[in-house]
Amino acid sequence: MKTLFSMALATLFTFALFAQKSEIGLSLDGWNYQGDVSGSPAPNLSETNIGVGAFYRYNFHSNFAVKGMFQFGRISGDDRETDFTNVDPLVDFSSTLVNIGAALEYNILSREVQKKYYDGNGQEITREDLKSGNYGTLYDAKGNEVTSSPMLERKWIPYISLGAALSFFSPEVNYAGTSDVRYGDDSQTNTLFFPVGVGVKYYMNDDWLLGLEVMTAPTLTDYIDGVSRRTDTNDWLSAISLYVGYQF
Repeated sequence: MKTLFSMALATLFTFALFAQKSEIGLSLDGWNYQGDVSGSPAPNLSETNIGVGAFYRYNFHSNFAVKGMFQFGRISGDDRETDFTNVDPLVDFSSTLVNIGAALEYNILSREVQKKYYDGNGQEITREDLKSGNYGTLYDAKGNEVTSSPMLERKWIPYISLGAALSFFSPEVNYAGTSDVRYGDDSQTNTLFFPVGVGVKYYMNDDWLLGLEVMTAPTLTDYIDGVSRRTDTNDWLSAISLYVGYQF
């Protein structure tokens, strides 16, 4: 499994060396989890923990991109802040997270604006001339004079994403109660998870962009928190990320 993810990341970074539509960046992430210690299907905002990440995005189509990502964060939970205060033993935990993965993104709005401009003779102005400013008076397809600057690309791009990642975790569990039953599985230290996200990108100029993304992800384990009180449900991860990127 580790070999598979290493090969996938190597492929993505090989694309980065030759791509003309690439972005690299850093993120500041707020991590949370839902599981046996959270007591709710919704994230407990008081247990949000700060993490950091790095990404590479390749825009292979005006509507589609692939993204490789590396993330480092932390999650935590406490029975005393949930509806589980009647269980024995009470549990609180914290765990580091190291995630490596990839995602496919779909731009709901294409970044490229499909709009054509013409000169006074009805000849279409090339995108190269529009970008360089090498044009005179512009006209639209109906022959009306364009008084504003030509818009070639959108600044705001909403998107959705779907991916797969491998997470390495190491829960530290504290028990308080009369029971000596240990629910944790110390042998499990990694799991696959499948992030589903929605976000928006803002292209400030030809070099820099800002982005905001909200993600939730089912995992294939019930032991991220070191506890398994129910065998029919697995733990979930969630995060909100603010990121900055550079285009090259």
